Amino acid sequence: MKFFKRIFASFVISLVLIFYGLPSASANQSGDIVWKQYILPPVNIVEGTFAGKGYAQRIVGDIAKHLPKYNHVLQYGTFANIFSDLQSRPGLCALCLKKTKEREKFLIYSKPVYVFIEATLAVRSQSTALVDGFVDKNNQVDLDALWRKSDLAFGFYPGRRYNPVINDFISSYRDYTPDRFWGHDSPLMLLDGRRVAAAFLHPQESRFGILENSYALSLKFYGIKGSSPLALAYVACAQSKWGKRVIRQINRILKTTNIHEKGIGYYSEWLTDDTRRWYSSRAKKLLHP
Repeated sequence: MKFFKRIFASFVISLVLIFYGLPSASANQSGDIVWKQYILPPVNIVEGTFAGKGYAQRIVGDIAKHLPKYNHVLQYGTFANIFSDLQSRPGLCALCLKKTKEREKFLIYSKPVYVFIEATLAVRSQSTALVDGFVDKNNQVDLDALWRKSDLAFGFYPGRRYNPVINDFISSYRDYTPDRFWGHDSPLMLLDGRRVAAAFLHPQESRFGILENSYALSLKFYGIKGSSPLALAYVACAQSKWGKRVIRQINRILKTTNIHEKGIGYYSEWLTDDTRRWYSSRAKKLLHP
């Protein structure tokens, strides 16, 4: 897909941009905060119709407005390179990271900033009858039963980490019936071309892909039985006295401003109406229990 080829090219040239709307370098009194961000629309969008409108870009912009003593720079790269840099270079932060015990060895985390939807099973609207019989009252699908008792074909991103339930499902059954598991760098293209009826996707990425490519495609999203539908995202900075100071300041901003509400709003713009209603109420409860 042309869009993702252009994104790959931006990785190679190590694109570095000064984020539009952030405080200028002349306001800098405390040095730089280099925000290491990965290019995965609509998390961060660097070109095309929606350039600069990624929800992480907008959240970083709002946080930066409350930290005018720093010069804020957005530096884009691959997900792997970002973690490598965060482990080896001071003065770096990133947004949209999940907290894990392994990452806490070299990162210090803020309080949760916003909530995102984990990967789900996206099904073409014309094919939902094939799935509805395997769904519980929480709108979560039993993947094992769906595989055993139907002939549904699944699309997925090769090599991509999903949640453990999806990862185990693909690795457990793909070798048995490879014709039912289609790996592609754009599962949306498989759905649009009717090569598969279902694919493992994040709703916000699906919405972006449909808009960006003008697909005449309608999807229904199902949660996955045995996995949590929502996850928390944080700001994380490299472990250091500097990083701890920045995180303390960000936590204060999160406590005294409406960043949480703005983040939920930015993310919600990339959801369908039904998913947005479901997401908004649950996201607020997670951030303000």
